[in-house]
Amino acid sequence: MKRIGFISLFFCLLCMTVTPARAEDPITSLPRPTLAIIDTALDSSIPSIRERLIGEACILDWPTCPNGRDFMEGSSAAYLSSLIINTGGFDHGTQMTSIAILSNPDMNILFIRIVGNSTNGARLNVSSFIFSDVLNWILKNREKYNVTAIAMSQGNSNTSARSFFCNDSSAAYAIRDLWSVNIPVFLPTGNDGNTSQINWPACIPEAVAVGGAERNSQGVYEISKISSYEEGLVDLWAPITAKAMGPGGTWRDVKGTSVSTQIAAAQYVAMTQKLPGSSVSWVLNEMKNSAIPITNSLNQFGRLILIPGLTNSALPQTTVSPTPVVQNKPLPILTITCTKGKKSVQVSAIAPVCPSGYRKK
Repeated sequence: MKRIGFISLFFCLLCMTVTPARAEDPITSLPRPTLAIIDTALDSSIPSIRERLIGEACILDWPTCPNGRDFMEGSSAAYLSSLIINTGGFDHGTQMTSIAILSNPDMNILFIRIVGNSTNGARLNVSSFIFSDVLNWILKNREKYNVTAIAMSQGNSNTSARSFFCNDSSAAYAIRDLWSVNIPVFLPTGNDGNTSQINWPACIPEAVAVGGAERNSQGVYEISKISSYEEGLVDLWAPITAKAMGPGGTWRDVKGTSVSTQIAAAQYVAMTQKLPGSSVSWVLNEMKNSAIPITNSLNQFGRLILIPGLTNSALPQTTVSPTPVVQNKPLPILTITCTKGKKSVQVSAIAPVCPSGYRKK
């Protein structure tokens, strides 16, 4: 019997198990980190995606995975036919994956499809249970796929019992469990322009809520007025517009906090490659400390993360006083040796941790 729970209409913003190939990170010579993307469907035939795709899964409320069930893991698990993937917003997953890869090409992708489809190609409802089921599945399989972070560019702005869903739902507990093993979950604040409330599940305090920033008429970045805002709950801001590749390899301009979320998550993974073994809190603080203060005419304050290609001339020159970011005192860098059979690697970080499968010597 199917579970009945809060139904959230997520919006845009034969089963075979494979052993993922773990390309090495060119920076650290350790297994390349993986960003897990949760979304609609994926065109894995696109070369830039196929080269980095380490795994696929389909976890749905409905038995519409390619194998005719509500769960599938392995090659083509996130597949939809070209007739369906280009309609009803199912192209969103391919777009978001392309943006993440453009933001950080030196990482692997694990893609999980969570949106089912009817026989005529319409999107089916997604329950809140599925989001937590997916998070728990990633938690269980984190070492298999070497997951470093999770990004879902979906959300809901009309949540009843918001306090429960933001604090005590199964998704909230799953996000906390992932945080405890050093895996943050990046989520969009929403595109409603709400000035006092961000979307679920970004409202979960342990989630990394990402807002959007765009250039004003003077070419200066400011907080986008379509980006929902809630004081104290938005963690990072990133550009809200980007070029994205859709199914079939077609390029298009896209806009929304969905975009911002993928950019921020990809940049987080890039930062972990520079600071291997560091905690989620430390890496996020480093991102915030290097971010640029931004505001807008609504007197909203935020910090725009630095990304490659964002030049100083494009950044706002502002005298506002945003919420202070704690400046951490420099800590010594420690180096440990980690072994796996006859292979050994050295990890240097503030709090070094051996990668999955390795033991400290």
